[in-house]
Amino acid sequence: ELVKIEKPLTIINEQMVPALDSVGKGFESGEIFLPQLLMSAEAAKIAFAVLKDNMADSPLLSKSKSFALEIIKVCNCIKKNKKESVLTNQLIRSGTSIGANIREAFYGHSKADFIAKLQISLKETAETEYWLRLLALSEYITDKEGQSLIDDCLEIKKILISTLNTAKENK
Repeated sequence: ELVKIEKPLTIINEQMVPALDSVGKGFESGEIFLPQLLMSAEAAKIAFAVLKDNMADSPLLSKSKSFALEIIKVCNCIKKNKKESVLTNQLIRSGTSIGANIREAFYGHSKADFIAKLQISLKETAETEYWLRLLALSEYITDKEGQSLIDDCLEIKKILISTLNTAKENK
């Protein structure tokens, strides 16, 4: 029912992560025992499966996936037409890592894990922006191509910053 009125990311940040943190602390302190821990893990697994089906609407996931696909296409084109691989290999690694870490964050074991994965994604946006600027300055891509990809990268970066700020406020 909650998934009908809240975004999956909000449910994860405000409901699931605090609940999992609470169960973990209860287990560490001896207030919760292994059977209860296993039951809560199974409930979380089912809840994450339901949320996963609704995550297609997440702008962060969809934008980072689309961005990664564009990065792959541009790098493959540069490799084929201009025979450059050092910079493009770096760009593919950082540009696809953004979305991979965002996706991994959605399956974090705790709020701290969720935040850590998003912070890695944020760092990867900075690195990706650097490689894009370098490719544009060295004229492997046009200024227009470079700026379009940088704009997409910065949009993801802004969403990440906003999501991280929200997650940290709800700690």
